[in-house]
Amino acid sequence: MGWEALGQWGEDAVRVEPLVGGVANDVWRVPVRGHIAVARLGSRTDADLAWEAELLQHLERQGMTVPVPIPTTDGRLFVDGLVVMKYMEGAPPQTESDWRRVAHALGELHRLTQGWP
Repeated sequence: MGWEALGQWGEDAVRVEPLVGGVANDVWRVPVRGHIAVARLGSRTDADLAWEAELLQHLERQGMTVPVPIPTTDGRLFVDGLVVMKYMEGAPPQTESDWRRVAHALGELHRLTQGWP
């Protein structure tokens, strides 16, 4: 199905602009229900995508800022390898302070995922 699945997120969900920097996926900025989102199409299995979606939701519930999946209009978190996620502004770390925040976030990630399968 590919990009045709994007309609599962609503009528306004259309590819607007490709996002660069990734390696394995085709990633685009898309509007979804009046908000900017990111759509990622790849070849990962449904099991892989379900694991990722569950992990991101867990991290968000624990207070981490992560790109959580946005459900389709019928509640699915991915369709045929396509995932739509919350858009997050950001830039690569540049200062020592930035890198300290990265280290803190990684420590928090490790703490919140102890025992995660």
